[in-house]
Amino acid sequence: MKETLKDITEVLNIFLLITLEEMNSIRLMNRPDTKYCFRGR
Repeated sequence: MKETLKDITEVLNIFLLITLEEMNSIRLMNRPDTKYCFRGR
């Protein structure tokens, strides 16, 4: 479990941070999203 959390943290650290001020200048797409959940073994 700790190894999985470490892997997830490493992947998330790849993304650059964005401030709320920067978000104000971004126009988000108006679209439906489909979410999926998978159960681990």
